[in-house]
Amino acid sequence: MQLTQESGSGGAVRLVVSGEIDMSNAQQVRDAGIAAVTAADVSELGVDLSAVTFLDSTGLGALVAVRTAGADRSRAVRITAASPRVRQVIEVCGLSAEFGLDSTGSVTGAD
Repeated sequence: MQLTQESGSGGAVRLVVSGEIDMSNAQQVRDAGIAAVTAADVSELGVDLSAVTFLDSTGLGALVAVRTAGADRSRAVRITAASPRVRQVIEVCGLSAEFGLDSTGSVTGAD
């Protein structure tokens, strides 16, 4: 799994994740996401999961923890891109709206 962080304009930050997110590395995703969304100059966090090939329950839990940390600070956390496999996991768990994915699997509010 690889993580990169990109800063945008207006306090927007993008976290790009590739590879598998599972119990062996979900904590890294959680820590990086929470650090990004709680930074003083960040207003919103976009998470790009388009290159993620596998997402298990611990990975999903990490994403929910990041979203919760953002919500606690009134900062949006949304998935800006998701692979079909990741999108399916998010939809099956009923979290599409929470992360900005509409019922067709498209990303809503994407840049």
